[in-house]
Amino acid sequence: MSFLDRLKLIPTVWRAMRDAKKQGLSRDETEKHVLQAGLLKAAENDGHDEGSARKFLRFLDENTNAGIKADEECMLVWEEFDEYEADEKDRFELTEIHLKMIRALHFTFDPTESGAPTISPERPYGSANLFADLEKLTGESDRLELAKKHTELYLALKTFLKHSSLGKGTYKVSNMDPDDIREISRQQLDVKDQITITAEQLVAMKALLWEWVESDEIEEQLDMGNWPVPKTDPKRPYGNFTYYQVELAEFLGWEMAQDEEGNFKTSSEQDEKLANIHNSLPGVFQVYVENADLAPGVYEI
Repeated sequence: MSFLDRLKLIPTVWRAMRDAKKQGLSRDETEKHVLQAGLLKAAENDGHDEGSARKFLRFLDENTNAGIKADEECMLVWEEFDEYEADEKDRFELTEIHLKMIRALHFTFDPTESGAPTISPERPYGSANLFADLEKLTGESDRLELAKKHTELYLALKTFLKHSSLGKGTYKVSNMDPDDIREISRQQLDVKDQITITAEQLVAMKALLWEWVESDEIEEQLDMGNWPVPKTDPKRPYGNFTYYQVELAEFLGWEMAQDEEGNFKTSSEQDEKLANIHNSLPGVFQVYVENADLAPGVYEI
């Protein structure tokens, strides 16, 4: 069964597996339920037999994915995480494990609304299996503890971005292959595994507002194969304006014209430059988390 064929079948499996879990079905009953729920028919429509469908189901169950691996207790941990309560803390203890998690992050671009850089919800720590990745990074095997540790990423990342440092320059990216690097950096690469970042990009990166995914969206996101992750708001990426260009220009200290009512406005030339900076930020984040300096310790949030 080809990779593309597998992708077509994944949503059917997610929904059926979650339904089976809610019914309390055994492993054998779950496999039968998933096959009857549409997997077998979908596989046969693409020219595959029942054996291929069962093999694919076992592969998913053992190796991936958000909709299968996130049980109800873990999902509850993520749904009950309160970012506003977390933000009320004055200090956060950033540990070596938190730094390992941050260094392993993969970033992408959310194209909805104005668009914004964000942690990849499909493979936040490198693969589609969040629990397996976190187990390697933390040494913890208990899934519930790993789910809790994942929520700590919210404050860990905010603390890291606030207190770490990295100068402009050209840096190597280790967590991605060249095609992925080229896509997220939105630039032609002189060297296949390196990205050049500017002082303006670094200012823009640190100005973005981070939040936790809405709790009522988590189950739906898991069914789509997306893990709950800290994210930026594609509608108001810098906190206040849907027209982010003016807000970003303010952070960068650019001079702007004003309209008759005294409101700042950017020129078409400025808009193009600002959009280029904004759209390049996934690559800047990738460079930053892999290369910025910060030691473990207790930091102000």
